Amino acid sequence: MRFDTIISPNSIGKMRKFAKLKALFFQDNNIYSFIQISKLEALQSLQHLNIEANEVSQTTLMRTFIVYRFPNVTQINDKQVTDADKQRARQQFQHFDKILSTPTIFSPHPAAGQNDGDQKDAAKNSRAVAKKNVESAQTYVAGIQEYCVKRDQRNDEFNQCWDQQFRILIDQAVYEL
Repeated sequence: MRFDTIISPNSIGKMRKFAKLKALFFQDNNIYSFIQISKLEALQSLQHLNIEANEVSQTTLMRTFIVYRFPNVTQINDKQVTDADKQRARQQFQHFDKILSTPTIFSPHPAAGQNDGDQKDAAKNSRAVAKKNVESAQTYVAGIQEYCVKRDQRNDEFNQCWDQQFRILIDQAVYEL
């Protein structure tokens, strides 16, 4: 089942009626963006969320995004959410709420009572604002990605250094014996 069908307002409304709905498992549902996932926020009772074999599940930020946007979720892809996960999520996504809450970024609506010329100007302005917001979001996400890549590189360097030092220590201990 396509994820867009699942997150339609009608489907979400039906799922909200299940007060004891605690877990959802998605596999091969064409989930390709964090904005799609954020539609599940209406399900306040959700505690366990699994998203596998989707485009978004291949990103390094999916877990962090879910931790940030779903404070009641305690388990993601069968792995417990830790306090460190929550802190990392706050640091990485603190500005994301501003992007989501910008009303013209995803669905600009012309104001009622405007004539055709005003509507065209309003639509043009909406597109300009949306473009600016998209550029800001892309810059922000690129910064997060760069940070994560550098952190992973430093972690790999540390692990290599650690392995070498540990081997030296073991070799010395064995030699002394």
